Amino acid sequence: MRTMPHRQVFRFDPEGVVEAMRLGEPAECIESKFGYNDHVINWFSEKGFWRIWESMRADVKRANGIPQECLNGVFAALTLSRIGSIQKADPMLEDGRLMTELGFNIITVQKRLKDGKGVIHRDTLRNHVKRIPVAESKRAFYEHVSLMRSRKWLRGGVYAADGMKIEVTSGKSYEGCGRVWDPERKQFVFGYKVVYVFNLSPERPRIIAIAIGPINADERTLLVEALQDLRAHVCNPRDIIDILVLDRGYWGVEHLSRLKGEFGLDIVTICKAGLTIHDEAQRLVALDQGKRPLIRHRRRVNNQGHESRYIRRIRAVEGLEALDKAGTVSIRLNAVCVSEVDEDSGEASDTIFLTTLDVSANSAKVVDYYDQRWSIENRCNRELSQNWNVRRPIGRRLTAIFAQLCMASMCLNAVRIYREHKPKDAEKLESEMRTQG
Repeated sequence: MRTMPHRQVFRFDPEGVVEAMRLGEPAECIESKFGYNDHVINWFSEKGFWRIWESMRADVKRANGIPQECLNGVFAALTLSRIGSIQKADPMLEDGRLMTELGFNIITVQKRLKDGKGVIHRDTLRNHVKRIPVAESKRAFYEHVSLMRSRKWLRGGVYAADGMKIEVTSGKSYEGCGRVWDPERKQFVFGYKVVYVFNLSPERPRIIAIAIGPINADERTLLVEALQDLRAHVCNPRDIIDILVLDRGYWGVEHLSRLKGEFGLDIVTICKAGLTIHDEAQRLVALDQGKRPLIRHRRRVNNQGHESRYIRRIRAVEGLEALDKAGTVSIRLNAVCVSEVDEDSGEASDTIFLTTLDVSANSAKVVDYYDQRWSIENRCNRELSQNWNVRRPIGRRLTAIFAQLCMASMCLNAVRIYREHKPKDAEKLESEMRTQG
């Protein structure tokens, strides 16, 4: 029999504890506000997410005696709680049940709490997060994408790319940030630009690629970086993405040609007014007025809940060629020209969509793809910035900011999958979280 004089073994026995308390035996109780989340942590562990989150390795020269798995668990729990910042993390760090659930030694937890301290200091967590290399955050993020793909949690082949800006107070103290001139505020703005790729499935929205750069970075460059990372860590983007929907900011003949040629992606985008291809599409539509357009009726509800009704007249133009400024790179595109009239106000507008897709059979489908993209504000931008606090940097190092973005995106995907599998449990948990603040 092997003895372990310096170790104590504890048995998980909630029924036995209840019975002991009923018989009047002494018991020590640790109150918890966050510990009721343990079934969610167990679910994330069972599905494979928690293992990935715990695996992020910080670049440390000297160990502080705290397992990195525990620190990563606190980082994930902090993100899931949506507290907003490490400065507000003390109630969580003083929650004995939660910290024990995250892997901290129960004796250490009890001692720290009796001393009136958190199990760890919030600066310990802050220092850990800033030491997670960008490459390691990418590795964990794309491992979670591979997990979703293997579990068939990615559905539909229509994806969109979009970005957000993270503004900071100073260009000197935030690593890797840039600056751009804001004509409305008449001053320079400092910060970062983030581009991510997500699918447009209304039932199963997922973020599958992400890239960050200075706020003055070209979003097209960041998109290519995100797709290259997806290819390096998961698979060829073409194996997941059939159609990529882009806004005007991603226009560029050379860029679209690269997306089609290097990555094999079909593109749907909106055409900038004033381009040669825009004028050519309008001219060809005007010459073909004898052909009856497709008529579609559409309703649109804005963020305030106001509903507007529109009539659309849709015409297709095939076989356009777009050239870059030097005339050396070209791409063959089709156009879908839409004339839209507000049924209530009578206000009219014309829009031209460009695509590499065939438009001869169903040109209205191209417009539908772009319509789906309007939900981006609620599905990604607003969700990440308002509910997951990514516009409030967790630190001043680029490593910390990117780790925060990756963790928030992974948690957002995981929470959505949890809601899909356990909608009643998710609703109850969110109600409890709101009650606890």
